[in-house]
Amino acid sequence: MTKQCKIKKWGLEDEVKSMLDEGKSNYAIAKHISEKYSDVPELAKVNKMTVGRYVNKLDENRLEGKLEKIKDPTQVVQQEFNQRMRQNILDAEAMNNLVMEYKNKINSDDLDTKDLSQMLKAWQTANDQMRKNLVSIREYTDHHIIKPTQNIIYKKEVNIRNTLLDYARQLCPDCRKKVFKMLEEESNEL
Repeated sequence: MTKQCKIKKWGLEDEVKSMLDEGKSNYAIAKHISEKYSDVPELAKVNKMTVGRYVNKLDENRLEGKLEKIKDPTQVVQQEFNQRMRQNILDAEAMNNLVMEYKNKINSDDLDTKDLSQMLKAWQTANDQMRKNLVSIREYTDHHIIKPTQNIIYKKEVNIRNTLLDYARQLCPDCRKKVFKMLEEESNEL
């Protein structure tokens, strides 16, 4: 029997979801819960790993729901990726417009050292933000798309394998051996 999540057990799902929507980290959420419910020994021990497992399960359930509605799981990945990239494209265009504005000032000789300094500072800030956004997309993809999708696929493969083993047990001994051997060979290839 699997252990029930403390967050679900104590009915804190909505509270945790609202804190996630606010952008709070797993650590901040765990600290909030353990301090707010310090009188409940089980909740006083909530840590970032507990919250992390709950968040991973939420992501997995969200993806699983999307995967059931569509036939091609790559559509989910594509939609998530496109959604995250739109903002980066807008940021890149804003940075390009800023650079063009200062380039025009340089060409018209209306640029002094202070303007040049401001331009370089603005460009550096925009460039740093772009880098952070790209790293964020990579991390988001790893934690919220790739890992949950792999978990879903693994669970489905295990279910298929178990179903095949159950059917094989109903077969005659020779056929059963053949099925078991095929499954073993397939497992070795993976």
